[in-house]
Amino acid sequence: MRASTAVAFVLIPTLVTSWVITNELQQRPFAGPSVSPTHAKPFVANPTVTIHPSSASHRGIRIVGSHRSEFGYDSYLGIPFAEPPVGPLRFAHPKANTYPDDTIVAQQWSPACLQLPVPVEGIPDIGGQYGQSEDCLYLNVFTPQGKHEEPLPVMLWIYGGAFLAGTASTYDPSILLSRSRANREPMVFVSIAYRVGVFGWPRVFPPRKLSNADSTGRVGRDFADAGAANLGLRDAELALQWVQENIGAFGGDHTKVTLVGQSAGSNLISLLYLQRDTGLFRSAIMMSGAQATVLGGRTEEVPAMGYKLLLAATGCSEREFGESAFECLRRVPGEVLLEAEGKVAATYGPNTIASPSIDGDLIADDAYKLLDHGRFQRKPFMTGSTADEGTILTWVNVTSDDEFRAFVAGWYPDEKDISRIEKLYPNDPSLGSPFGSGNETFGRPPQNKRAAAYTGDAIFQSPRRNFLRAAQAHGMKDHTWSWISSQHAPPHFPMPPWAGAFHAIDIFYLFGTAADLRDEEDPHTKLAFDYMTYWTNFIYHTDPNGVHVPGPSTQKFWPAYDGDHKRALRFFPGNNSVIRDDFREDAIAFFFDKPPSLVPDVRLGLA
Repeated sequence: MRASTAVAFVLIPTLVTSWVITNELQQRPFAGPSVSPTHAKPFVANPTVTIHPSSASHRGIRIVGSHRSEFGYDSYLGIPFAEPPVGPLRFAHPKANTYPDDTIVAQQWSPACLQLPVPVEGIPDIGGQYGQSEDCLYLNVFTPQGKHEEPLPVMLWIYGGAFLAGTASTYDPSILLSRSRANREPMVFVSIAYRVGVFGWPRVFPPRKLSNADSTGRVGRDFADAGAANLGLRDAELALQWVQENIGAFGGDHTKVTLVGQSAGSNLISLLYLQRDTGLFRSAIMMSGAQATVLGGRTEEVPAMGYKLLLAATGCSEREFGESAFECLRRVPGEVLLEAEGKVAATYGPNTIASPSIDGDLIADDAYKLLDHGRFQRKPFMTGSTADEGTILTWVNVTSDDEFRAFVAGWYPDEKDISRIEKLYPNDPSLGSPFGSGNETFGRPPQNKRAAAYTGDAIFQSPRRNFLRAAQAHGMKDHTWSWISSQHAPPHFPMPPWAGAFHAIDIFYLFGTAADLRDEEDPHTKLAFDYMTYWTNFIYHTDPNGVHVPGPSTQKFWPAYDGDHKRALRFFPGNNSVIRDDFREDAIAFFFDKPPSLVPDVRLGLA
């Protein structure tokens, strides 16, 4: 069992999912609710708005977009919100763009941030269609055509990718936005970019944990001294500040911004919740990700070895006299640094030197501790997971009890913890994931279902419940909602049956690519519309049920989550239902006080 394979479980499936979304959207015409031409303004080839950003001394900057008549929206793609993070700005806090040009032609997606390729045969590089660049801090705005009496609520999308990869261009919101118009809840859609990998999330080492690291490993401390931690989080905050200042020019209401993200994007949102309230958003929807782990791992020894390899691979082990390792890494070409990061990922695991870190500033402590002490913003949120989060994320082939123990040991080195987890997740296929599949093993080793159950609960279900539990304990009753996505892939999807209700399946429904929307009687089509309606209702009203409209409704009432009843909505084609969120209660509760580390230690039995 290779270590790099074992710890890559969060990256590859998310990127595969992202590619499938783009591919499906390009091939599948939208034939859902039509957009009446009476609601759209006359054709405008190049719609233009003018913003007055403070970073440009409030000078008027023209943004020239594109008219999308088939969807009734105008798009503005590739708007820079930060100065290019290159040269001396590599590993630096993002700086607001000063806009030297008075006109920006915003008609093409921007390149993805530099990132490692997807190591899966048949799946193209996620940044391939629009390229990759270190100059990547751009955002995109979609706004409905026509005049509106009041500014519109804003959905701000944050992509996932294990903090290692991802790009906004993967997610075209056209179908979702058309549905929101049909529901008479038109909204403005914004998607943002943030730096990934070692460019955006270089691991930092607290001084107290450097005792066993050699001098070459001290580069992690150099990053800390330079304030070069959690740069991707700072990128997102700067983008949110841009939205607060400029979204009004696009018809958006800066007081009604809802953050929506999936996987690492959802984790990023939860990290924003742990900041002091700066008025950057009103509410959030966290899809398959809430931060309640031990950030950065339980030891700095493996990251120190990773940095040592990074220095050797970039030539920074033999640097000029007086130049620090940090300064050397800042000046090497981006492609060289990316290639070196790939060598570290292949040897020690992808997140070894690239993940959120406790920096004493943006992230004061481990997330689960901040939650316990109520140190988070009291803002309405929805948070949910798929039923089988762990299936496609467990990329190790666990075949025996010993291999299962080795798999768990990467997160839990203590023998007592390993033994407890073995009992909570026995080697019984009927109790494994995909759940509800009985003793069926789909031609794979039975232990795989066991490992998938553990992975999904430890990394996704437990943080979700912990976030909800903290909200209930600190006065947020009636302002939180939760869901479980139980639908398996539709027949046309290229997913194996053992995937079950896999990680990110809900994205396909939210963005309208899971079903042939021309058939409105198809249960998968109805389910897609349910997702879109609940989400837009929440964006409008901070309540997925929206406001009461006289007459019959096909929407299942979604009760708020409370500590007594623990009610959640179970999504399933043709049969959404309210359930009690208490499945595997003892097993999932184990991780509340003993959360897994964000980065496993690959030395503990996985090599």
